[in-house]
Amino acid sequence: MSEISIEEKMALQQAADDKKYVIADDEFDNFKTSLINTYECDQSKIDTISFATFKRFRIARYPKFDECVELYANYLSWLDENKPYDIKLKDVITSYNSGKNIRFGVDKLNRPTGYTFACLHDKNIKFEDSKQFVYYEMIQMEQLLAPSQQFSWILQVKDFSYANWDIKIVKHILHTLDNYYPERLGHVYIINTGWIFKALWKIVEVFIPARTKKKITLCSNDGLSLLLQNWNAE
Repeated sequence: MSEISIEEKMALQQAADDKKYVIADDEFDNFKTSLINTYECDQSKIDTISFATFKRFRIARYPKFDECVELYANYLSWLDENKPYDIKLKDVITSYNSGKNIRFGVDKLNRPTGYTFACLHDKNIKFEDSKQFVYYEMIQMEQLLAPSQQFSWILQVKDFSYANWDIKIVKHILHTLDNYYPERLGHVYIINTGWIFKALWKIVEVFIPARTKKKITLCSNDGLSLLLQNWNAE
């Protein structure tokens, strides 16, 4: 049997989501009305919300509709407070020049992919600077996505040590994904997981939401077979 196409895989995933997450016809309008009436959100910001964006936030807190509305209201407040879209490359140049994050094309589901070398992370950089870099990278990745599209990520932990261990920024990344970029993450592949990483993983995984944990694959070797399975060899 020949391998199904990317379009077919995406259609199957969409069909599965539509069956699992039942969204009533009036929910989108109720969502926008609740943001205005309950949270006093600016009408101009509400008018720009696409259904695809609403659906991502709805799925993230499914089946609790009120939590979905609260999640988006908090997202708008976060935008006003942190202004992540104003962050320029010059603001994060130290982390950028470390080379710890690169792009890795797209996977077989047509998801843009990031690649992080954990051993290049400098935990001595000020937290605020690292936080800014997280926002910058999220926005750079988001600009490659359609409203409903997700991205994938490869975390390379070869040569990772306690010198790179930064639980504060790890928790911040998890919080950012869950609260401000819900349902943007498609999958994470963590490769070359040695004994140091596995020991630290036991600490990290308690902070990972159940929905996110299902999207993480650990691999003790270089993950070549996984990469060939999920990315086209070039």
